[in-house]
Amino acid sequence: MAAVTAHVVTGECYKKNIAHFTNGEIKENHTDGLSVGQFIRAGDGRKRKHTILVGETATMSYVGKNFGPDASKAQSYCRYYVGVVDRKRGKMRVFDSEIIQMVPKQPDFQEEDERGQISLPANGDKTYTQRIDDLTANFGSKKKKQAMGSRLRNEIHGEALEKSLNSVVEDAASQNKNKQVNKDDQQSTLLPAYNKDGETPKDVYPLESVLNQQAMDAMMTPAQVFYDSTKTQIKDWNVKEEYPKYILNHLSVLPSSTDQRLYKSKILMYLHYLMYVYMKPAKELRTKNPLPKEWPDKIRKLIYDDFTLLIDSGNRQIRCIPSRLKDKLTLYILVLCLILDEFDLPLNDLQRDLKLGGKSLDTYIREIGCKMKIKKITAELGEKLEIKSATLQLPLRFPEATTRKAKARR
Repeated sequence: MAAVTAHVVTGECYKKNIAHFTNGEIKENHTDGLSVGQFIRAGDGRKRKHTILVGETATMSYVGKNFGPDASKAQSYCRYYVGVVDRKRGKMRVFDSEIIQMVPKQPDFQEEDERGQISLPANGDKTYTQRIDDLTANFGSKKKKQAMGSRLRNEIHGEALEKSLNSVVEDAASQNKNKQVNKDDQQSTLLPAYNKDGETPKDVYPLESVLNQQAMDAMMTPAQVFYDSTKTQIKDWNVKEEYPKYILNHLSVLPSSTDQRLYKSKILMYLHYLMYVYMKPAKELRTKNPLPKEWPDKIRKLIYDDFTLLIDSGNRQIRCIPSRLKDKLTLYILVLCLILDEFDLPLNDLQRDLKLGGKSLDTYIREIGCKMKIKKITAELGEKLEIKSATLQLPLRFPEATTRKAKARR
């Protein structure tokens, strides 16, 4: 037996890898058909280099890594070496090595399609771009990883895009279908119940459409505060801004008749409740029952049902007023004020109470079938003022929906 002298070669550049196939050894007569490639992530020498071995045959592919959950645990218990014998010189070189566990994989890609692009295989495996992303994630630089992450976050996949487009098309079709519905049916979803063919304003908007008899009866006790109010008390409320200016104006001219005084006090107190909800910040509504407990139960339930939504938020339920219901609440307030002022409604104080802009106020006024009148006057100090008022027009007409036209290009 010939003598052999061993020479140990150290260093990362001389490391050899030992491939261990998990599904069994490859037969010697099949080794010629096995092609193997190696990918190594460049490092600074202080950290362990990540290595991926890829092997392919005509019927099977193998992938092995020295990192991650598929990496072999054998390297943790001992070190492995590979000896290469030079028979002519009688010497053997010993290389530091790692065992790479090769896991069988189905062939990654099918043949190219008609456009020359690699298509997704029938078993649903990753595309070529996804494979490149995997390599970038494992071996790419920090800059390339950030660019890939940004691209993936902003990417809209074809299926999601198609679903989104279908949703938009369905919504547009639904809106076009709804446009064919009678305008009265559209208005009835936000406006109080009305009679378009009423011969007098009271016939068009009866009080029962906003405040039914049961609610009027429930307002008996709360309305006593307004019924018993005095001029001194109203003046004090005005200074402290206890109630909206519009309500205080009506309290100062309450009828002396017992029945009429109580009748208007009930309506004014209910109007105060509606305006209270209107002015309440959204964050203060984020409880199940945000309205004061001293309010009558029937009134609170009526307001909750008509103008709020109860939604689940984690482990609790909260109230909210979406924009559609906020519009509904605004229209109910205006109709109730219209009834109080016998359908000739002064708007200046009410506009300040509701904090509405001129265009928004005009839109709401037209939605309830009224026409806004603006009278310009000059005050004592020469200041020019605008006195706004709304009058219900008969026969009742609502504004028609208008479509925006694209601006002509030069």
